[in-house]
Amino acid sequence: MEVRTGSNTAQMSTIFVWIGFGMLVGVLIIGPLFDKVNGLLLLTVCLLMITIFEALSPAWPNLYAFQFLIAAAGAFIMAIESGEIYLHPLAQDTQLSIEISITVYRLLHF
Repeated sequence: MEVRTGSNTAQMSTIFVWIGFGMLVGVLIIGPLFDKVNGLLLLTVCLLMITIFEALSPAWPNLYAFQFLIAAAGAFIMAIESGEIYLHPLAQDTQLSIEISITVYRLLHF
């Protein structure tokens, strides 16, 4: 990605800051929407947005656009993580919630 975006290692390392910021946005803004709107519809939108952002990010030749796309994907990933309890009303115990988190993570990263 350094060659493709014309950046150096120091510039590429800022991607972790942007991922963290995107995840914070996802948890604080998008995640709470799961209890206000149709959770399955929001899950569909989140998964679609993650797919679009992750598909576009390697092909983008601009470093700032690449960072934005990765951060936006992180926002939707954490929205799903923080809002998943609303999709599973019976998942009130912690162990089941952890299993759901692992399943969602595996689906998104493989």
